[in-house]
Amino acid sequence: MPYSDDDYDYSDDQFDEDNLNDDEYDLLYELLPNLRAIAEDENYNVNDNFLKEYIWESNFNLDDAFQILAENHKHTISTKPELPKLENKFLSQIILPDQQKTSKNQSHISSTSKHILISTIFSSFPIAKRRKLNIDINIPSNLAVKIKKNFEKQKEPVQEVKQKDEINTVTEKISKINITKPKFKIDIQDEINKKISKPLLSVIVIGHVDSGKSTTIGRLLYDLKIVDSRTLHKLTKQAEELGKGSFSLAWIMDQTAEERKRGVTIDIVQTQIETEKFKFNIIDSPGHKDYLPQMINGITQADVAIIIIDATSDLILNMAGSTFEQLRIAKNLGIENLLIVVNKMDLINWDHDRFTLINDTINDYLFNNLNYSSNNIKSIPISGFKGENIVKNYSNDWYNGPSLLNILESINSSFNHHSNFTDPFAMSITDIQSNDSGSLLSKKADSLIIHGRIQSGIIQPGESIKIWPSLETAQIDSVITTSSKINSSNIDRINEKIGISGDFVELKLKKIETPDQISIGDIVTKIDSKELVQISDNINCEITLFELDRPLMEGTPLVLFRGVISYEARIGSIIWVETNLDGTLKKKKRKHVASNQRCKVTIVTDKSLPLLDIPKLNRIVLRKEGVIVGAGIIKL
Repeated sequence: MPYSDDDYDYSDDQFDEDNLNDDEYDLLYELLPNLRAIAEDENYNVNDNFLKEYIWESNFNLDDAFQILAENHKHTISTKPELPKLENKFLSQIILPDQQKTSKNQSHISSTSKHILISTIFSSFPIAKRRKLNIDINIPSNLAVKIKKNFEKQKEPVQEVKQKDEINTVTEKISKINITKPKFKIDIQDEINKKISKPLLSVIVIGHVDSGKSTTIGRLLYDLKIVDSRTLHKLTKQAEELGKGSFSLAWIMDQTAEERKRGVTIDIVQTQIETEKFKFNIIDSPGHKDYLPQMINGITQADVAIIIIDATSDLILNMAGSTFEQLRIAKNLGIENLLIVVNKMDLINWDHDRFTLINDTINDYLFNNLNYSSNNIKSIPISGFKGENIVKNYSNDWYNGPSLLNILESINSSFNHHSNFTDPFAMSITDIQSNDSGSLLSKKADSLIIHGRIQSGIIQPGESIKIWPSLETAQIDSVITTSSKINSSNIDRINEKIGISGDFVELKLKKIETPDQISIGDIVTKIDSKELVQISDNINCEITLFELDRPLMEGTPLVLFRGVISYEARIGSIIWVETNLDGTLKKKKRKHVASNQRCKVTIVTDKSLPLLDIPKLNRIVLRKEGVIVGAGIIKL
């Protein structure tokens, strides 16, 4: 996007002359007058700071520097360079593809064709000589090569000449992008150590509708004084006006009009909190089966899960409701640590026997059906509405254990946060917004912000990224994280010098060519990661199936969920099905797959997916006719 000098930030994120060595410094000032002269000849009025940066970005290549200039600036005066006059003997020797169908004696060539041919023939001339001849070079390199070969070897078969817009392929687009340097000079390991000294744990709260998920999170925030009394009083008044006075705490998380009217969470809501030693990202998810895809999206961004169970309901005891399906999805999407929270204990007078019965029922399912380890399961009784055992410890004649906050800090402390920060950077986009508002608006090249959790590696302001599958490119202007500290209702926005694996970040992008190509669900990598990502609509997956009405066969239509995005899909082929005969697991070729079987299948999707070997980004869920039928992982 063309811009003026006033729009440019001359900070050290682009080019720092002081960082050049002696050879680079001398070469810069040797090339600067040449680039300035070329720019003036072409009617570009460009500040020297731009020219220096373009020379630096092009690795001191004058042709490439001028190309960068032309892509980013407008002519001061609109002019059309005249074509050089060449003798007819040159033109008469050139064979055009569209001339093959005309008379051999026909010598007419359009002015446009002359321009293309002249430009490509002279594309190999030194730039100074081209300027002297007033030759305008505006033809992609591979087309130039093809026409030049036609000119030099007239006896060979003429190759098809493609139009400029047809040959601007993905490969060409990537080859023109320069890898930019980080904005800040930092000690990377030192910055990583600072971040991991207060580890971040992402926690999703799941459970059946009306179990009290939003109320429990709202109470946690209120008791930590992240939500002040004035805000809660206002929410209580609004809830009472609608006859929903008991929903005031839930409304801290349920903020849309529809959620408040219906009394259910519809989409995931995230909040970041920071205690003295730890950081948490709390994700409130829908419990209603109609919003299961949103819950799936939340699970893919979580490290551990809190399962909220209503102590007054018999659904768990009857093995009914959505809780068991949610747990099975969580397990198959990689959640290995669970905290069972039995809520509404105040309504049953903190009945110990009832708590034990519910706890034993859910643990039996987790251990026997989902193969959870007992070391990764914790249980706690609470009253979310009254705030009993949320932040402050609650004790009675049978319970004198830790509070919800105590257990969360304990899990964070023992959780394996280890990441190899030398791994390639990767992130999935969960939201897109303009810079001027907090909602999804029209995408502007100078104000686009993408949200997501970094799943691998590190990223720094100033670095260039690639977005898959469109292969759109951009430069990171800033990396921002948010956090709410206890005893403060302010949300801190931190401009980070580095984002690391596990961080939830906002990435402000600039230098975007076509922002409309960027979509929620896209994968973000660094610009030099060509070998990291594959793009395919035919993927191999290892799946664990749930309860099925009938077996799945080749050709069965499905909906595939990966993160926030769903794809229309079908089973392309069944590679193997795991069977248990005589106590021995075997993988057999089958024509169909039945309930509770594990299998490897090929799934064909309606759109191509960007694929990379990072487990969190490869977790998928399969749905058929509105019912979740399986979950698993993409295998590369």
